[in-house]
Amino acid sequence: MNSWAVQRGKPAPIEGPKLTRQDLDDGVTWPYPPEWIVRFDLENHGWMLDVEVTADDDGAHYLTGLVIRSGVPTTETGTPEDPWLEGGEFEPLEPREVQRLPLGRYVRAALAIVEDPITGAGRREAQRILLPPGKPVEGVGPEWYAELLEMAEEIEKQGRSAVQEIATRKGVSTNVVNQWLYRARHPVGRSSPA
Repeated sequence: MNSWAVQRGKPAPIEGPKLTRQDLDDGVTWPYPPEWIVRFDLENHGWMLDVEVTADDDGAHYLTGLVIRSGVPTTETGTPEDPWLEGGEFEPLEPREVQRLPLGRYVRAALAIVEDPITGAGRREAQRILLPPGKPVEGVGPEWYAELLEMAEEIEKQGRSAVQEIATRKGVSTNVVNQWLYRARHPVGRSSPA
C-alpha cells in the first residue's frame, strides 16, 4: 500500500469553485480547509483516496473530507506539474465499488499517520489498521501478499514475532500465517490462497 501525507500549513481554501460575493452575502456553507491530506493508492481499483484532516486548538485531529479520484500512471520522465504517462489510461469510478470501500478503515489509518508523522509508528499503525482481520477472501491478488510481507518485516524490525503478531491480529493459527508468508515469498502465479 502506497500512501503519502502532506501538512498544508496555514488554512487556506482548497482548489475548486470560487465563492462569489452573493455566496458570502447568503452565508453559504463552504468546505473547511484541511491541515493534512493523506493520500492512499487503492491499487486494486486504480483509484486514489485523499483523506483530509485538521486539528483543533488542543491538537486533536478530525476528519474534514474524503476525495476519491481515478488514478493515472506516472512516468519517470514526468515532472511534479505534469507527472502523467502520455496516453496513460484511467479506471473510471464505479459507484457500486465506491460503496464497498472500507472508508472508515482508511480514515483511522490517516489519523494514525498524522498523529505520528515523524517516527514511523503512525505508518506502522496504519498498516495494522489496513490489514483486514481474518483470512483473505477467495482470489486475493499479489498486492495482499506483498502488504502482508511488508507488515511482517516491519514487525520483525520491532523485535517481535511477525507470525505470532499477525496470527493474533487476524484470529488465525500461526500455521496459516506461515503458509501465507511462504506464498508471499514464493509466488507461483496463483492469485488464490486456497
